[in-house]
Amino acid sequence: MGGVISRLITSTINTFEAYLNAAIGSVRMIQSAIMHSELCQNILYYINMLPLLPLLTKSITAPTKSAIDESPQPPEEKVE
Repeated sequence: MGGVISRLITSTINTFEAYLNAAIGSVRMIQSAIMHSELCQNILYYINMLPLLPLLTKSITAPTKSAIDESPQPPEEKVE
C-alpha cells in the first residue's frame, strides 16, 4: 500500500511541476510579446518622426538674422 501512495504523490508532484513549467513558459512568452510590442512601438514612433527630421535640423542649423548681418561681406565692386 505504501508503494501506491508513493507513486501517487510522485505522479501528483510531476503533474504539478509540468503545469508550473507550462505557466512559467506562458509568462515568459507574454513578457517577450510585451517587450517586442514596446520595441515595435518605439521603432514606429521614430519612423513616423523621420519626415520631420529635415524640418528639425533646418530650424536648428539655420543661421539667425543677426548672425547673417554680422557675417563678413565680400567687398562691393565699383562700377564705373
